Amino acid sequence: FMNPPLRDLDEQKCMLLTKVEQWWGSHDVAASGVLFTNEHPLESQVYAQRRALTDDHGVISLWLNHLERYQIEHVSPGLLFVQYQNKGGNTNNAPGCNIDYRLVPKTNNGSVWTPHNFNAVEYTKKMLNDLYQSFKQCI
Repeated sequence: FMNPPLRDLDEQKCMLLTKVEQWWGSHDVAASGVLFTNEHPLESQVYAQRRALTDDHGVISLWLNHLERYQIEHVSPGLLFVQYQNKGGNTNNAPGCNIDYRLVPKTNNGSVWTPHNFNAVEYTKKMLNDLYQSFKQCI
């Protein structure tokens, strides 16, 4: 995900979450969800170097220019879950989408994307279970 939420930002200021919520606004159904991203996303410079796959400064510069053009400052892999809410006669579920986010803590075992990081797996599992329980209450 490009420009994911950072620790010092709230949902109101996160362009990524706002874009997802605005996109969902074109649907006539209520929804809620959660976005998981790394606690420490990559800065655009590091991401550009990784995408270049070489130490070629021209290729790195090309990637940096692309990221700057689209105002991308940070990048993180992530998981986005969105669940629509069945109205079922409940008029409180107005159309729209509310996306929450969780920063998956980094540990000595890596981040959420490191398969052997038991802590990240357990954290994500707990957050998903909590989300599932809240979805069940809305249906």
